[in-house]
Amino acid sequence: VAKLLAAVRIRRGYRTAQGTETVDTPNYYITQATFTDGQGGGRLCLIATDAFGLLDLWHPVEPIVWYGRSIRWLLEEICSRVGLVALDTGVTSLGITLPHFAIYPQQSGLAAVRTLLRLGQAVARASANDALAILTFPGTDATWPEIGIHG
Repeated sequence: VAKLLAAVRIRRGYRTAQGTETVDTPNYYITQATFTDGQGGGRLCLIATDAFGLLDLWHPVEPIVWYGRSIRWLLEEICSRVGLVALDTGVTSLGITLPHFAIYPQQSGLAAVRTLLRLGQAVARASANDALAILTFPGTDATWPEIGIHG
């Protein structure tokens, strides 16, 4: 019996001139499992999602508001709500403190993470061990723009 939200890792295989080679994928998480009886013993069908899908499934039950927290801290907090780790790869703009950040029941964890990544000039990719690797957005100098009136 498959346990819902259990982690599954797929290993892709290739046959090359050097022999059989494999590549691991990030974890996928079971969201649905069905077993049907049939000739040859039956069939198990698993439907799974990746780290981004887990974040998309999570919605807070009530508004959550944070004050004076860094983008890094907020990413770690939201990822932890679904059992993920936000791996900071040294993106300096994640250290910026936001005066106010809120997430509402109609928003998913994924929507909140995407907003924080835009603010921090960063991108993310699913990586091994239940983690979301946070990387500098390609083509940016990772500096925070000054907002306000100059004169």
